[in-house]
Amino acid sequence: MPHSNASDSDAAAIRVWFETMHKHVSDVNFTAATPLFHEDAVGFGTFEDVIDTRDDIIAQQWRSVWGKIKDFAFKLDQLKLDVSSDRCFAYGVVPWGSAGFHEDQTPYDRPGRATIIFRRADPSESWRAVHSHFSLNRNVPQRSYGDRPEMV
Repeated sequence: MPHSNASDSDAAAIRVWFETMHKHVSDVNFTAATPLFHEDAVGFGTFEDVIDTRDDIIAQQWRSVWGKIKDFAFKLDQLKLDVSSDRCFAYGVVPWGSAGFHEDQTPYDRPGRATIIFRRADPSESWRAVHSHFSLNRNVPQRSYGDRPEMV
């Protein structure tokens, strides 16, 4: 896993964050994913240009996407990350893949990429996202019409 200033423990913890987020997206489990983000997190996504809080990220982005796709997975073998010298600020950049569905329910490949900015007050705390930016690759349909139930 390429990284520059990240200690092995910080790199592993950030990797676990992405693995955990992957599981919650796959399970369409908003409640379990919520603590991975700071309450004041901001984001960009498919359906909103700027999203102002974690609750808005959940309402305007996660609820618009997660139940309409399947097979979401970060490509962690391509994860790039860095950590500040005080070990309280970090970023991770990673491609991801998923399956989307046309209106007739035929599947299509839905690849994209994500940038997550992490912050914590102290190196003993867990990493939490303060910014997320998920974007689809070029020429990928913006909308998926899948219909999977939410866990929570």
